[in-house]
Amino acid sequence: MELGQALGLTRTQAVQLIWYVWDRPVGKVHQEIGGTLVCLAGLCGMLEIDMQNMGELELRRCWDNADKIREKNAGKPKWENPL
Repeated sequence: MELGQALGLTRTQAVQLIWYVWDRPVGKVHQEIGGTLVCLAGLCGMLEIDMQNMGELELRRCWDNADKIREKNAGKPKWENPL
């Protein structure tokens, strides 16, 4: 959702996409993870962004800010883990 927002997706478009996805059959977790990675790699290629480098930079940022991130996550909505 945050990536879509950063790319300029409107709230209305995001809601339409949610309805579209939830109206389709449920996928298999491993296949959806793979599909997400393929889509992300394609997007990064189109935008000429080094996906691996961005992942490493973000992981480093997360480790450097772990306490702040934990505090922020504590205020996020909670839902039951389906796994």
